[in-house]
Amino acid sequence: MRRSKNAGFTLIELAIVLVVIGLIIAAVLKGEDLIQNARMLNFVANPVQKAEVAAMAYYDRTGKFPSVVTTTTNSTKGPLYQMYQAGIDGVLDIANPFTKGENNFAVALGFLSNNGVKYPVIVIKPVNVNTSGVPTSSRKWTKSDVVYANYLKSRIDGGSANNWKTGNVRMINRGIGLT
Repeated sequence: MRRSKNAGFTLIELAIVLVVIGLIIAAVLKGEDLIQNARMLNFVANPVQKAEVAAMAYYDRTGKFPSVVTTTTNSTKGPLYQMYQAGIDGVLDIANPFTKGENNFAVALGFLSNNGVKYPVIVIKPVNVNTSGVPTSSRKWTKSDVVYANYLKSRIDGGSANNWKTGNVRMINRGIGLT
């Protein structure tokens, strides 16, 4: 009696293939996570720190922090806005590395007043940007914006981003007056 060869795969061969496919998928997902973390770190390391350094240099020269001022005719002026208009993107980089196009962040420098004491702050706010690259209006925070803000808080203050009432980066859930 002659045995016919089966042309199928054994259970062990299928298990090995599934394990290899699982390892490839895990590597791809980890790679995407590393890329996103690098983008977040790039935002913290570049625009925010450059804005802080530029603000301190401006403060050393003039004795005050640069700010964006809107006049009664709704025209924008001020040293920070002028630096941006002059093309100094290292000082004010409004591009969000996660989403391009209409979803961007505006970075503003100023003072936060509290009981007569002024604290220098960096404010990051989601904005819409026109085709010229000029911020036109603010927008609501999205889920990715919140993740972004939590990462920024944890990178600057260290540890967990759960406590927004302490540290150098704080959440303010009401209107603030920047000068």
